[in-house]
Amino acid sequence: MASGELWITDGTRAGTKELTSIGSNYHNGLQPYDITVFGNQLLFNGYDANGNNALWEMSDINAGPQELQNIPGSDTGNFYPSNMTVLSPSNNPLPTGKWFAPLNGFSIQQENTITLSFEADPGSSGSPITSVSINATWGNNKLVVCNLAQPDQGTSDEYSCVWNFQYQQGTYIKGGPVAFDATIMDQAGNRVDDPDGTITGTFVEHRISETSNWGGYGAYAPDASQLYSYVGGAWTVPAVKQCAPGETSESSAWVGLGGSVKTAPLEQLGTDSDCKNGTPFYKAWYEMVSLDPVYFVDIKPGDSIVATVEYMENSLYALSMSINGTAYSYTQPGESSILAQNAAECIQEANTTNKVIDPLTDYGLITFDHCFLVQTSLSGIQTEEAINNGPVLVLYYKEKPT
Repeated sequence: MASGELWITDGTRAGTKELTSIGSNYHNGLQPYDITVFGNQLLFNGYDANGNNALWEMSDINAGPQELQNIPGSDTGNFYPSNMTVLSPSNNPLPTGKWFAPLNGFSIQQENTITLSFEADPGSSGSPITSVSINATWGNNKLVVCNLAQPDQGTSDEYSCVWNFQYQQGTYIKGGPVAFDATIMDQAGNRVDDPDGTITGTFVEHRISETSNWGGYGAYAPDASQLYSYVGGAWTVPAVKQCAPGETSESSAWVGLGGSVKTAPLEQLGTDSDCKNGTPFYKAWYEMVSLDPVYFVDIKPGDSIVATVEYMENSLYALSMSINGTAYSYTQPGESSILAQNAAECIQEANTTNKVIDPLTDYGLITFDHCFLVQTSLSGIQTEEAINNGPVLVLYYKEKPT
């Protein structure tokens, strides 16, 4: 057995063993010296089997040490690195951070909460982290939503909070793009902004609306930051309470895509509970605005309705309705794909003829039991969401209540 080799020990006789057996006619073994730890590597000087001095490294005990020296020229066999000093085993001497949640392409629903979670690393300087701030930016507004002085729940490096995206005295912002960024500060005064980059997503506004002739709820993204490819709703056809002699009035329940601005196309599917010359009148219909509605079947009060509008591709839309379990389906071309996907709604309203609101039929009330959408974020992530978490009652009234 050669002497002057590299050995390893766990402090016991049985756990002490020789790792190398290198000898030559000129030198007695490896004879390691200037042993230096660099990260997970062991660096040292030593002789090889040819008697040449070289730089060696070992990062795996099982693999053993490996000769690193490869210096061309006449002095190849006598490379003598000595007095080695570790400058920094880390590539990140300053604080750094990494997002756990959310990820790019996230979507925040109005009235829902979102978890913001971030890992902060003090870096090789070892100076303790003193604070992590997580900020939200939308439009021209920027708000600190988490300002955390200590790691969450006693962990060493994770910071988190739960936020529901309310702005100023509980008022919800309008829908659109949202960005989160983080600022890390350590005890030495080092600061890192956006260490893992800015995380971007969308806030989806869901609102309930009522006017003297229009009510229901919908989701809106007029800037096309979110596309709604599918909307569905369920309701029971309301009975007309009374029609005055000769009365002609209308009330329509429908689901639809688009129409959030006057110039945007609108794809609708719904039912009417009307008065025609003093007589109740009930029909199911679809409409590809600005074309006239198409009435496709008679209905009656109490019928159970499930209606959906879906964007397919190439500006084609599928409009489907189940009436007491009987299905009706129509595929129609639309004017545009993007503009008609900037809103998803479940609505009860009086119709408008030549920009004049028609009289509203007295239908009592209607309940949308289930109104939901399928949305696609800018990053292509598709999710199904409820527009509202519970039924919305839309009451009949001639004038807006005070």
